[in-house]
Amino acid sequence: MSRQRKKTGITDAIEKLYTGKAGEHLVMAHLLRRGYVAMSATVDTDVDVIAHAHDDTDRVVQFQVKTTTIADIRLRFENSKLDEFWTSGINLCVVFWQKAEPTPVVFPTRLIHMMTTGGFDDSRAPIHRGRKYTSFRVRMLEDGTVYVRI
Repeated sequence: MSRQRKKTGITDAIEKLYTGKAGEHLVMAHLLRRGYVAMSATVDTDVDVIAHAHDDTDRVVQFQVKTTTIADIRLRFENSKLDEFWTSGINLCVVFWQKAEPTPVVFPTRLIHMMTTGGFDDSRAPIHRGRKYTSFRVRMLEDGTVYVRI
C-alpha cells in the first residue's frame, strides 16, 4: 500500500470501488459528448450506465462497465449473465486506466454473442463457454491494440 493511501485510510477494496465508479463516469462523459443523456444506475444490477439518445432515434443503450488499472484483465461471467447481455442488449465496456489517459473499449452485444457462440453455436468460437462460467482475458498493448483470449 502506498504512503498516500495509508495517510488517507483508503483500503484496496475501497480503491477498487472508486476506480470502478471513475470508469463509469468516463463512459458517461463519452456518451454525453456523443449526444446521449447518460446516467449511472442507482442500484447495482447488470447495468452500470444507461443512456438515451437525445435525437429522432430515441435509442436507449446499456453498459456493464469493468475498469482496470492494468493492461491485462481476466473477466468471468456466469453463462446466464452473458445470455442476459445478449437478450437485453447490454454492452460490455472495459476501461483501461493504467495511464493518465484512460481508454474505454466497447464490446457490443452482438460481438460478445459471436465471440462466445461463434455466432451460430460454432465450436470454433474464440471464447469457449464452460458449463456454468465463461472467462476470458482482454489485453491492451502499448500501441492501443486490444486482444481477447481465453
